[in-house]
Amino acid sequence: MNKWIYHLNPKSGVSKYSLLVIVQLLIVHTAILMGDMHAKLKYAKYGAFILVIFMSFLVICKDGIKLKDILHAAKGYKYYFYIILFLGVYSMIIQVFFERALLKRTYIELLFMCCPLIFCVCLKILEKEQFNKLIDYILVIYILMFIIRFASKLSIPGILSVNFLKSYSPYECEYSQVFGMLAVFFLFEKKYFKFVVSIIFAIFAMKRFEVLMALMSVFGVWLFMRLKMTSKKKNAIVILAVLGNILVVGFLYFLAYRSTAHMLEGFFVRNFGTSINGFTSGRTDFLASLLDRGINLKRGFGFTTYFLRTDKYYIKSAFPVIHGDQLKIFLEMGLFGLISFVTLLYAGVKNTRGLYFTLYLNAIFTFNHLLDISASMFVFYMLIGYANFYSDEKVGVKEPIKKSLYLRSFKKKYLEAQ
Repeated sequence: MNKWIYHLNPKSGVSKYSLLVIVQLLIVHTAILMGDMHAKLKYAKYGAFILVIFMSFLVICKDGIKLKDILHAAKGYKYYFYIILFLGVYSMIIQVFFERALLKRTYIELLFMCCPLIFCVCLKILEKEQFNKLIDYILVIYILMFIIRFASKLSIPGILSVNFLKSYSPYECEYSQVFGMLAVFFLFEKKYFKFVVSIIFAIFAMKRFEVLMALMSVFGVWLFMRLKMTSKKKNAIVILAVLGNILVVGFLYFLAYRSTAHMLEGFFVRNFGTSINGFTSGRTDFLASLLDRGINLKRGFGFTTYFLRTDKYYIKSAFPVIHGDQLKIFLEMGLFGLISFVTLLYAGVKNTRGLYFTLYLNAIFTFNHLLDISASMFVFYMLIGYANFYSDEKVGVKEPIKKSLYLRSFKKKYLEAQ
């Protein structure tokens, strides 16, 4: 047994690292909040992640936590490390052979992806026995963050300007994705009060698609809890996920073409009361403007962000990034890059819980950029970590409970016969 488990207080369920972990969570999320409220501090959160990771490593070294325990914690996230490694190596190959130079933006975005992932591994090491309770703390922290953010912008004109149908609100923020994912988690845990609270705050954060996905989870979670994962089912799901993401990219391209937009404009106006571009909140017109440039964007992960933020190529739009991670990866790394990314994303699935969390994240990818958004990815990694480490159901493994009952029954009959 790991030596730090002996520091647990059986009455309180608190380990000797609990206070440290709570302080670390507060440091990170204070930095996230400050970055959301002040544009000049938007990168402070990554500095905060690096700080808490450094703090964790100091504690791990000081207390002599064994290497096998560290590797065990990292193993649950190995496919997400593989994703980052693939994006980095494949981008390097593209840039060295075709551009004769490395793009700094690639490795900045990969660093942004690494920070929350490594911090989750640290939390798994330090709070091995209390990891699931951290998710409850995170819900409280994000509620406080949203209230502070909401209060800072509260005004009567702001309230009157809210239009849910047009997806406009001065209080809109990325926290809707976080609350949506937490709502799914609490459904699986059958903590219905916390599920309702998460849904309410997701609605206040005003992201239509995320709210719709969270509400649909009432049926989705019920269905998936009855799904028994097997190796064959997992392989089929990976294939369907790859095909589905390719279709999503193809459909977005289809809507972005000027001829398509002209042909379907009347349909959207009649049925939705708005144009295609209005229905997608400006995304299709943005993609069309980007494609009209005729620039080869397949120059490695992060290139489209660099392209859009460079004055020479700046496209006047509300989007300084591609709003859709499938589309972003396809534009930057081609079809092979997209297929490899999706395959690795689903290869890490170990059970139905992990599958549903992954499907949920994958669906949100369609209209948002999340891979380098620390708040959303941190919560996703926490949920995946909980699903991978604490669920009894494993892919392709028979349930040990039935076997155990059978052996006890056999032993009892044998003893009676003696």
